[in-house]
Amino acid sequence: MRLMATMTLVLGMMLTVTADDATTKKKKRNARQNALVGKVTEAIGSLELSDEQQAKIKEAVAAFQATTKEIQKAGFNQELRKARAEAMKEARESGGKQKDVMAAVNAKFTDEQNELFQKMQAATVKMKKAVISALGEDNVAKLPEALQKTLKQGTQARGNRKGKKAEAAS
Repeated sequence: MRLMATMTLVLGMMLTVTADDATTKKKKRNARQNALVGKVTEAIGSLELSDEQQAKIKEAVAAFQATTKEIQKAGFNQELRKARAEAMKEARESGGKQKDVMAAVNAKFTDEQNELFQKMQAATVKMKKAVISALGEDNVAKLPEALQKTLKQGTQARGNRKGKKAEAAS
């Protein structure tokens, strides 16, 4: 009888710990899904922003999260993201121009999947541009260097690289 009561108690404690682990894992997964959002909101907490700036950033983040939820419902998930990253890695290792690399990667996925990737990329760029415009260049400069690089990556217009190399050489 005593043994039965002890086993029941131990089993109850194990179930509680397992349930806590499951909620912790879910929270970590949600944080990973919106890593950029987490980094941005954490970093701007240390900046002195006006109410208008904060509202613009919150609006941009909310729009981004809504868009990503729609894209995820359409079939975008971690496995698809990992498969695309692996395909990119393989294509880059084979060499060639960026245009050829992207063509090889796109050939490995369906049109619907490629459309999901494009929508996710467009949503990310839109959010980054909104955050940069809301913060202003002076506040962007106050952010950690890695976050500055992340925010600016993909948001700037691509120029003529040959012209830049020629300018650097002279």
